[in-house]
Amino acid sequence: MTKLIVASILAGVIAAIAFASATTGPAITRVLLFLITPLPIFMVGLGIGWRAAGISAAAGGITLALVGNMQVGALFTVSQMIPGVVLSYLALLNRGTTDDTGRSQVEWYPVGRLILWAGAIGSGIAIATLAILGSSMDRLREELRGMIDKFMTAQLEAMGDGQKLKPEDLDRITDVALQMLPAIMAISVMGALLFNLWLAGRIAGAAGQLTRPWPDLAAFTYPPLTPVAFAVALAVGFLPGNAGMMDTSVAGALFFAYLLLGLAIIHYTTRGNPWRWMVLWLVYFSLIFANGVTVLIALLGVLEPFSPIRRDFIRPRSGGPPPTGPPPST
Repeated sequence: MTKLIVASILAGVIAAIAFASATTGPAITRVLLFLITPLPIFMVGLGIGWRAAGISAAAGGITLALVGNMQVGALFTVSQMIPGVVLSYLALLNRGTTDDTGRSQVEWYPVGRLILWAGAIGSGIAIATLAILGSSMDRLREELRGMIDKFMTAQLEAMGDGQKLKPEDLDRITDVALQMLPAIMAISVMGALLFNLWLAGRIAGAAGQLTRPWPDLAAFTYPPLTPVAFAVALAVGFLPGNAGMMDTSVAGALFFAYLLLGLAIIHYTTRGNPWRWMVLWLVYFSLIFANGVTVLIALLGVLEPFSPIRRDFIRPRSGGPPPTGPPPST
C-alpha cells in the first residue's frame, strides 16, 4: 500500500512539473507539455485506481502551491482531480452479467458514455473559465479583436491587394469568434482528456497494469437520447446573451463526440478491405486541410441509424443501465 501511495504522489509531482514547465520555452514545447499534463494522473488512475488519481492531483497541487502560489496549486488540483478521478472511476466500473447461454461475464462501463463524460467535463471547465472572466469580457473581446485584426491584416498584405478590413467587418468577425470561443475551449479540453485517457490505457496495458480489457473503440455507441440533447444544445446556442454563448460549449462537445463516432464508423466499416488504409489516410488528411469534412463526418455519426453506411453488429443487451458499483480493487 505504501508503494502505491508513493507512486501516486510521484505521478502528481511529475504532472505538476509538466504543468509548470508549460509556461516557458518554445511554443511547441509548451503545447506538448500542457497536453500531456494529465497523463501521469490517468496512468495511476487506470493502473492503481481512482483514489490514486485523486492523491496524484492533490500531490501535484500541493507541489505547485509550495513552489509557486496557492491559487495555481488550487487551480491544478481542481482541474486535474475532477477529470482524473471521474474518468478513471468510470473506466474501471463494471458489473457481472450473464449472456444468452447463461454463462457469467463482466460488463464494463461503455466507451461512448466515457466520451460523453469527457465532453461534460470539457464543457464545465469552459463555462467555469468564462464565468471567471465574466467581469472582463469587454477586455477579452478587445484582445480577441486585436488578434484578429493583426492576423487579417497580415493575410491581406500577403495577398498584395492593398485592401484593409473595415471596422464593421472586424467587429462582426470578432462577435462570431467570441461566440465560438466556449465551443473551441470545450473541444480542446475534451480532446486532451480523451487523448491522455487513451494513451494512459495503452501504457498501463503494455505494463500489464490495466484491469479493464481493451475495448473495441470502433464499435462504441451513445445512449439513445444523445441526438436529442445535441439538437437541444444547437437550438439553445442561438439564444442571445450569455446563455447562448455558454451553451455553445455543450454543442461543441457534442459535435466533437459525433465527429469521433463518424470516424469510428469509417474505421469499423472499412475493416478487412485492402483499400482501408488509403481511405483512412484520405479522411484524416481531409480533416486537417478541409474543415467542411468534419461536419460531414459528424453528420455520418448522427445519422447512423438511418444511413446505409453503418455498423451491423449485435449490440450487447444487459437488461439495465450501466453499472453503478465501485471498480474492483487492484
